[in-house]
Amino acid sequence: METNLGYEDFPEIYEEGDHELECDECGKPFILNTSVSYSWETEKKDGDGNG
Repeated sequence: METNLGYEDFPEIYEEGDHELECDECGKPFILNTSVSYSWETEKKDGDGNG
């Protein structure tokens, strides 16, 4: 199912855990289990003028 909904509509899906939601098409409740992880990396810029 495609949708234009996002964080403003369902902020709970961006939080880890089980969330009870309701299907827009049939109205039945369902459980969404969300597992959140983050990853990032940094690198030092050459010639940035600091030292």
